[in-house]
Amino acid sequence: MATGRVPTTANSPLTAKGDLFTYSTAPARLAVGNNGESLVADSSTSTGLRYQGSQAGGKNAVINGGMDIWQRGTSIAMTAAELFTADRWFVYRGGLVTGGTISRQTSGVNFTQYGLRLQRDSGNTSTQPLYLNSTLETQNSIGYAGQTMTFSFYAKAGANYSGGALLGRALYGTGTDQRVTSFTGIAVAISVSATLTTSYQRFQGTATVNAAATEIGFDFGYTPTGTASTNDWVEITGVQFELGSIATTFQRAGGTLQGELAACQRYYQRKNSTGNGTIFGMGQCQNTTNAYYLIPTPVVFRTAPSVATSSVVGWTASTGTAGGTIAAFNMSADAVTVGITGASGLVAGNASALAGTTSSAYIELSAEL
Repeated sequence: MATGRVPTTANSPLTAKGDLFTYSTAPARLAVGNNGESLVADSSTSTGLRYQGSQAGGKNAVINGGMDIWQRGTSIAMTAAELFTADRWFVYRGGLVTGGTISRQTSGVNFTQYGLRLQRDSGNTSTQPLYLNSTLETQNSIGYAGQTMTFSFYAKAGANYSGGALLGRALYGTGTDQRVTSFTGIAVAISVSATLTTSYQRFQGTATVNAAATEIGFDFGYTPTGTASTNDWVEITGVQFELGSIATTFQRAGGTLQGELAACQRYYQRKNSTGNGTIFGMGQCQNTTNAYYLIPTPVVFRTAPSVATSSVVGWTASTGTAGGTIAAFNMSADAVTVGITGASGLVAGNASALAGTTSSAYIELSAEL
């Protein structure tokens, strides 16, 4: 049987809680890693070991938590009480539909490129609370019921921020596929009060989710005071909801940027014109006034989407440009067909292209909760 001397306080290299007794050419100390890091073998180090953050794909339940995807645009003025901004995130402001701007900003935070800025416009006098929200589908929520979860995020404030502590929450409900603002039996799972500075900090909270939870959502909120000055805003990024009692290194829900885009496109897809004549779909004229078009979609939707267009979208048939009104037709999660009615000059049986007439034309398809 091998024998050896058991380290004692006098001869041990250990100096702090969590240190490991290791060996290189002599007994050595391996300092404890950061919260949430794992110990891995690494032959390039003197002890053959090191700590590193977890980057396991899929550990984060929050889609677009790094604020990467902005299909609707990267600067959006508040025009409705509930308004989608960065993909999977919508803002809400107590019945007030104007006076705020949501924009994409460079973050400088590790493993994120962008942050979402929620700003009260300079000169705005309303002190109605501002909220930023996101919601998980029921099928993505029920696995977290009864589990110990950690909710974390990075946040900072503008120089003129007037809102006090930023409240970040993970919420749950007992309904099915509802938007977080309409959850049945809504209750708080985790609440984090963040005292902000003008530099990004990470905040986190841990709790066990109620065993009855069937839907989970997230919100950030604050109540401004006085009249807004130039930099009355908060920025948020790196939002993560994960199993366990420690916030580990931020990871996109989709693993990669392409995976994150695909996860967002399950709920919303927008096709923008790149110039006059951009083709959105191909189809056939049914008669002189009606035509139908198949719109290609890169990802299967959550459910059959609704369709909307800008007022500048036109329809180009093989015989020329046709007017008319666009509407959904035979929509499903994996096959999107739209039609026009009330056009003129079409020829039954001819091929037809659905096209934009200006560079600002678009078609949007939405299957949001």
